[in-house]
Amino acid sequence: METEYDLIVIGGGPGGYHAAMKAASLGLKTAMIERGRAGGTCLNRGCVPTKALLHGARLYSQALNAAQFGVKAEALSYDDAAAAAYRDETVDTLVGGLISSIEKSGVRILHGSGKVTAGTDGSGRRMVRFTPAAEDGSAGAPEQMLSAADVIAACGSAPLMLPIEGAGCRSVITSDDILTGPELPKSLVIIGGGVIGCEFAALYTDLGRPVTVIEALPRILGNMDIEISRSLSMILKKRGAQIITAASVTRISEDAGGSAAAEYECKGKKASAKAEKILMAAGRRALTADAFEDGLDIAVERGRIVVDKYYETSEKHIYAVGDIVPGIQLAHNAGAQGTAAACRIAGAEADIRTSVDFDNNGSLMHIDTVPACVYTSPEIASIGLTQAQAREAGIDAVCAKAVTGSNARSVISREDRGFVRLVAEAHSGRLLGAQMMCADAVDIIGELSAALANAMTAEQLRRAVRAHPTYEEILSDALEQLP
Repeated sequence: METEYDLIVIGGGPGGYHAAMKAASLGLKTAMIERGRAGGTCLNRGCVPTKALLHGARLYSQALNAAQFGVKAEALSYDDAAAAAYRDETVDTLVGGLISSIEKSGVRILHGSGKVTAGTDGSGRRMVRFTPAAEDGSAGAPEQMLSAADVIAACGSAPLMLPIEGAGCRSVITSDDILTGPELPKSLVIIGGGVIGCEFAALYTDLGRPVTVIEALPRILGNMDIEISRSLSMILKKRGAQIITAASVTRISEDAGGSAAAEYECKGKKASAKAEKILMAAGRRALTADAFEDGLDIAVERGRIVVDKYYETSEKHIYAVGDIVPGIQLAHNAGAQGTAAACRIAGAEADIRTSVDFDNNGSLMHIDTVPACVYTSPEIASIGLTQAQAREAGIDAVCAKAVTGSNARSVISREDRGFVRLVAEAHSGRLLGAQMMCADAVDIIGELSAALANAMTAEQLRRAVRAHPTYEEILSDALEQLP
């Protein structure tokens, strides 16, 4: 097999395959090493299988409540095995399409594991130790030494297991486990009220199954807008979930009957929550060491690899993107980073689509333009700054809020009450951020992402005519309130 490349990418998730395909399109001889299936966590054990299950559960919930629309469903049931088959078929279809696209782009896919060595060849090229693996995961051919002018590490992350007594018992599962099994647990205690925890809580409330969320912070979705957090908490509780915040899980136990209990302390009191399984959803840990052998002086800070604005590490010609570098752990963020790194390596103009500089009276401010989405019902999406964050940065900001109560499409579909809040610079009207909780929020946010990336103003956005009746019309209502 070929051993010399212009670029070797270690990891076939969104950061890796976007980088590899972009590099190949720019004329670089590129190889991508992946030890599992192409697509990484997002496609195989994260975003896609979760959303497939959420879609099915939402349909089930809508059918149960369809009488309000004149539709009567009888003998309705939810089949775990059929839902799992649909989930897996969806993933398999997308993986097959992705592999075909990667191969057509000219990227060589190498199945196995790769690690950058501390040494270089005689011309200064980076050396990668490649250990092939068979398709079934067993050992493949003997390891080989590959070389490349540049290497991109995109190793991703894994579920974080908190050091709680009893966390190793059989009743404790991770998102990897719950998204690959043939059945969902009949009841669930979720440790962690972040995005992963809230999406599984929404799944369980749609299915009408008992679910408890235990969160250490004072509120769920603690890194998002406080109104979004409070609204989702109320909605989940209304649908039957137990939401316990400012609580610390101290011990996990299981009984002979197969059920488990999470013991916790909240406001000085001890209690426990019982379920068939305990889902550990307290975050993910970056797999920072997976691509590097000992001897490489790769700078790491707080568990993430330190990179510059082009995603180059402290070692020249070694780049890192995705979950292993600082920032939000999102597939689309990793993909944008991979594209930017590949452009830099190829000598093209760096395509840094993850940030934009705003000139604020002569000073530059870094604004994140990566949307964050939560696939609950209603959907949640946010981007850029909140009004409080803008003011903390010294920006005179104004905000406008529109609710969905008068949105025709929302009333037609009987959506829960939602809202959109836009934040803009006071003197210019330039959009700085948006927070929304409404139907189709994860799609509507795309318009605002483009607006932030292009430094658009409220006046420019008002020029667009939005179709009626659509959920997106709520943007027009909010924009009318901005300067």
